Amino acid sequence: MKRLLSLFLAACLALSLSGCLADYDTPKHAELSEQYDFYANSQSALSSGMAITPEQADEVFIVLVSCGMEAKVTNVTRKAGDDGHCQVSAGLYVYDVYYTDGVVDRVEYNGEELYPTPAPAPVEPAPTDDPAAPETPATLEQAVDDAITAANAEKEDVSIYDAASVGESSDGSFVDIYLSGKDHLTSNMVRKGMLMQAADILESLQSRDDIGRVTLFWAFPLVDAYGNTSTETVMKATFYKDTIDKINFDNFDYNNIPVICDDFYQHAALNG
Repeated sequence: MKRLLSLFLAACLALSLSGCLADYDTPKHAELSEQYDFYANSQSALSSGMAITPEQADEVFIVLVSCGMEAKVTNVTRKAGDDGHCQVSAGLYVYDVYYTDGVVDRVEYNGEELYPTPAPAPVEPAPTDDPAAPETPATLEQAVDDAITAANAEKEDVSIYDAASVGESSDGSFVDIYLSGKDHLTSNMVRKGMLMQAADILESLQSRDDIGRVTLFWAFPLVDAYGNTSTETVMKATFYKDTIDKINFDNFDYNNIPVICDDFYQHAALNG
């Protein structure tokens, strides 16, 4: 009788464990497992550590990856009495995650907000003395400055010149935009930020008929093997007007910038 009872309890335990494992087979499980080799361990750690469902853990994982997480979650710490805040350890980084009912509200690292990224303030048209007067088109110089501001980019310099000055033929001016790369946690996030800025700037300038070509340069401080720091161009992307006109920004993925641009350069420091 005792043996039968033991076998029955063992069978119940096995079924219970099987049910728990099956809970992690979420609708996004296969896709995320294929994209990230550290997903499965992270999903279970987030679900148990944050006391949320596996489906909610998937969404938290996606948010953390967008914030630069590139290693599996090794620990989740919740402060006593604070169910809406936890610290997630992954690799060398510890993220502060604030959430409500399993949905992420905010992610911080060392006090810097990584999620959600605040949208840039809209550029308001300059007021006119006559409210009925038609809007005067901005100069190309002003349009470029407005595009940089809307992209939340840091301008170093802008050069606008005739195509003939460099031996080319074009109905519009050539525009060189020099920007400072923003220091994020990982090289992947630095690269992502530059590509997003490129897409935003191009979208703002797409309607301009006085542009023949746009070239974007990003400078970033690098440290060599000897510990010496120098500011170098880490990314350059060139777009002729006909290329810019082909882009449907409603569906465009900024990750395709290197694919569709007319010339692209990326420093090896961004390959990590």
